[in-house]
Amino acid sequence: FSTIRMGPFEEITPEEWRTLMTVNLDGTFFCSQAVAPAMRARQGGAIVNVSSGTVLMGRPNYAHYVSSKAGVLGMTRALANELGADNIRVNAIMPGSVETEIPRGTVTPEQAAGIVSRQALKRRLVPDDIAGVAVFLASDAARMITGQSLVVDGGVVFQ
Repeated sequence: FSTIRMGPFEEITPEEWRTLMTVNLDGTFFCSQAVAPAMRARQGGAIVNVSSGTVLMGRPNYAHYVSSKAGVLGMTRALANELGADNIRVNAIMPGSVETEIPRGTVTPEQAAGIVSRQALKRRLVPDDIAGVAVFLASDAARMITGQSLVVDGGVVFQ
């Protein structure tokens, strides 16, 4: 996300479009495809995909990113149905803006402050906030949750 060029959808090049689809959608598909045989063999498992809260907001100037992450949600639901008979759960996390040590031209300090001001919980999300949800979804505590998407954004979007 930190290296994506923002811009109107008419200005997104075929290379930019293809890169986002390759990384976000193809990568998720091929990772799931790689682990499914081992999970089927042991009759259970959990796949936790990462989508984005931008899918619910339709953030402008990110049509390529939003589209790729929306595809992850569709794939999550399809795989949940396809793999459920083998006791394999498939869910997705939809993070909001996460503060990392990577410099990002896509979120200025002013924008970060604006994001926090719109959240119910008034602090920036950090990677551990997302990791905790992934651990939960992979655990037996979530053994009857599949095909779901969980927004983790400090309370910006309620669904």
